Amino acid sequence: MYFRRTKTVMRFQFSEKVHHSIYYAGLIFCAVGMPLSKPVISIGVMIILGNWIWEGRFAEKIRLLQARKVIWVLLGFFLLHIFGILWSDAPSEGWRDIRIKLPLFALPLLIGTSSPLSRKAFDWLIGLFMAAVFASTAITFLLATHIIPHTPTITDARAASVFVPLIRLSLMNVLCVFWIGRYLFQEIPLQVKAGLGLLASWFIFFLVYMQSLTGLVVLIVGGFVLLVVLSFVHKRKKIAWVLLGLFCIAALGVCKQVKTQYDLFYNIKPVDWDHLDQTTKRGNPYTYDRTYPMLENGNLVLVYVCQEELREIWNQKSTIDFDTGKNAHGNLISNTIIRFLASKGLRKDADGLAQLSNAEIKAIELGATNANEPNMSRIESRLYQVFWEAYHYGIGGNPSGNSVTMRFDLGKNAYAMIKEKPWSGFGTGTSERAYRNYYHLHGTDLDKEWHWLHPHNQFLSIALTLGVPALLFFIFSLIYPAMFANRWRNFMYLSFFLVVVLSFFDDDTLETQQGATFYAFFNAVLLFAMMPGSLRREASQNQPV
Repeated sequence: MYFRRTKTVMRFQFSEKVHHSIYYAGLIFCAVGMPLSKPVISIGVMIILGNWIWEGRFAEKIRLLQARKVIWVLLGFFLLHIFGILWSDAPSEGWRDIRIKLPLFALPLLIGTSSPLSRKAFDWLIGLFMAAVFASTAITFLLATHIIPHTPTITDARAASVFVPLIRLSLMNVLCVFWIGRYLFQEIPLQVKAGLGLLASWFIFFLVYMQSLTGLVVLIVGGFVLLVVLSFVHKRKKIAWVLLGLFCIAALGVCKQVKTQYDLFYNIKPVDWDHLDQTTKRGNPYTYDRTYPMLENGNLVLVYVCQEELREIWNQKSTIDFDTGKNAHGNLISNTIIRFLASKGLRKDADGLAQLSNAEIKAIELGATNANEPNMSRIESRLYQVFWEAYHYGIGGNPSGNSVTMRFDLGKNAYAMIKEKPWSGFGTGTSERAYRNYYHLHGTDLDKEWHWLHPHNQFLSIALTLGVPALLFFIFSLIYPAMFANRWRNFMYLSFFLVVVLSFFDDDTLETQQGATFYAFFNAVLLFAMMPGSLRREASQNQPV
């Protein structure tokens, strides 16, 4: 470090090496903050920005900015949001949206005009990110299993991810699994490989335990693409065909599992509506609802229902009141009881309820709506839930609170709104207001508490707010940088690209600070901070990453 004297001011200046160390510290803050803390992300960006200004060398940075046209493409997508304020009818929300998306501007600019990292520094950065993801998943698991108590009590596993939304954490899990696979093929000590293998196994277990369908789909589809690309890049076509065969076998296994749950749900038992008993064995009247054919394990739910008898027997068996009580998931206990009895093919009366064991009573109190649920694997339970949601949405059921069917409804409504303003969209920050106006004019089955939701699809979200031309530019900004920087053959970048793009179909990733930082940070690091390398060369310790 040294002092530089000018005619009017004495300026304190660090050496280039010290500035690079400060820059690297900022990168670490960002990497660690993504799975653990929003404030840490902000601190990291501020460190990088402050150091970028302090170190000067602006002539060199301008030269890099001129040479790397890809930076302008990445900045252009952010600038479209600035222009979108001009026709937004919610400018305050628009500026809030721009503040959330600031990483899309700052990180490509700052990282793209800074010195690249050494191989060792890059590997340490990735390693610290993986360690932070592990810490976040471990704490989430301990909260979800109630090993660590939480107030209020966590009843939905998704709420256990207290640092970052579960869908974002799942994507980070998948990315870590892919990157661990890359390091396992390098010349590293056996004990390190064993540790990395255990870490990858933990990440996969976490996805299964938390029932993250998005994460599992991205893992399977993205993993298959990566394996096939690797095989062809290394000119191992026979290996590629073998991998394709293995994938088909695995896909058949998955399809069999899906079909099992499908048959369990849709194996509908016929009901002779003309010859139904009108009263229970105790002489109380049954109620029937033919307008809403709700199903559980193929059995109609709203037939042979006697609320009076259910109330009497249930209140004898449980401390949760039949009329006002709720299960552990916050749903009415009366509805849970009726669905559970239907899943066993029992009538919803005193005799049917009397056949339940104490364990089944407890399962109902904990929120089980299906008798098979306690014996299902977590994936089987999630698949059955998806079929239940889809079926009941199809017959006019309320999608509120159901992640899959709400996505159907949000996507359908977004498409209708995009057709109203395909060229300009509704303006930056108007997604929520546009939805509320659409619901006011056209109505919706969604409960009011869900009217704030975005499309849950990044492509639809961009088209809705900025128009179809902006969407096409966004797609261009995804593809062109990798072409310009020759990154398509780089395993680290390709795996990141697949994870991010696949996530865009199921979530509006860029609408939150952590999601926008996740994309902007790793996109910039892998394009500019990582030294050039390819799938065929990067396995060698003598070659750059």
